[in-house]
Amino acid sequence: MRGKIILLIGGSGSGKSTLIKRLREEYTQVAFIPSMTTRRKRPTEIDGESYHFIGIDRFQRLIQEGQFIEYAYVHRAWYGTPRSGYEQIIESGGIVIKDIDPKGAEAFKRMFPDDVITIFIAVPPEVMKERLLVRGDTPELEERMEDYAHAWEEKDHYDHMIENIDFEKAYRELTELLHQELRSIHP
Repeated sequence: MRGKIILLIGGSGSGKSTLIKRLREEYTQVAFIPSMTTRRKRPTEIDGESYHFIGIDRFQRLIQEGQFIEYAYVHRAWYGTPRSGYEQIIESGGIVIKDIDPKGAEAFKRMFPDDVITIFIAVPPEVMKERLLVRGDTPELEERMEDYAHAWEEKDHYDHMIENIDFEKAYRELTELLHQELRSIHP
């Protein structure tokens, strides 16, 4: 039985990374493959866990070598999802979880059409704005809010939607979806 790729889609500050962090702590059988980025590391991030923080020259070389499932220039930095690892997890019947933007989700759907489950993480815009301000994302605040508005417009294209105002409730909903997928892979 083939595995699944679960993609969490939502704006910056929607709680995707926090949901994934907790899920990884409690479900060790769920894999996480960090993306690569050219942006600076935040104080709370760990290289190789949050992201692989690399230079622009190396990033450009990886693009030329076709090493990404998807990549984009977003909020003054490059972000990309390395291909290595995803095929292996799918073939071995595992589950991998990833946070991503809508365009990146489309690239995953093209590459793995039968293996991807998309979950939109919804947050009221005023809550998201407050989270971004607390986090210190003020230089790109308007851009990030526009990105979320675009993702919201596409919400009907995703397989599921979880509202993340109450983190514990959102996490319960995510784990319920995960259990459904685990049962479908390993009945």
